[in-house]
Amino acid sequence: MDRFVVRCDRLQSLGSGRGFAAEDLTIREYQRFEGVSDPDDASIVYAIETRRGTKGLLVDGLGRYASPAVGRLLEAVEIHGGAR
Repeated sequence: MDRFVVRCDRLQSLGSGRGFAAEDLTIREYQRFEGVSDPDDASIVYAIETRRGTKGLLVDGLGRYASPAVGRLLEAVEIHGGAR
């Protein structure tokens, strides 16, 4: 399992350094987590698979803490699974 970050409007693998465009990605599952004492303390974890078969996780904040770069990239990514 790999970890991903968004750099220059592409998803980048922290393991291999390889970059992926939105059309090469599928969201297989996502889960939202909220803080116990503060509703603003929330994040979302995406389980992502690339066309090449690389699987990994991408973490983002929610609300005002969300990354605009992550949001722009994920708008174009297909979702083939939902929240659990």
